[in-house]
Amino acid sequence: EAVELLAAQRDRWLQQRRAETMMRAARHYEGAVARCISNGVLTCVCATKATQPPSFGDWAVSEVPSRIDLAGGWSDTPPLCYEHGGAVVTAAIAIDGACALGCRARR
Repeated sequence: EAVELLAAQRDRWLQQRRAETMMRAARHYEGAVARCISNGVLTCVCATKATQPPSFGDWAVSEVPSRIDLAGGWSDTPPLCYEHGGAVVTAAIAIDGACALGCRARR
C-alpha cells in the first residue's frame, strides 16, 4: 500500500513538469526505497551458521564467478521492481575453471 501511495504522489509531482517537483519526487523516492531495503535487511533471518573470525594478521579471502546479464538487466532493482516487479536472466561463469572476481582483506 505504501508503494502505491508513493507512486501516486510521484505522479502528481511529475505532472507539474517543473524541475523542483521532479527533484522532490526523486529525493522522496530514494528515501522510501532506502527505508524499504533497510526494513528488509533488518528483518531477515540469517540461515548460515556462525563461524569464528580470522585471527589478527590472517587474511580473509572471497572469490566468486563473474556474472553476465543476458536479459532484463537492472529491472530487479529499486525503485522499478517495487512497482512493476523485475526479472533478469543471468549466468555465472568461471574463467579457465577459476572464479574471476575476488578480494582479500587482512584482519
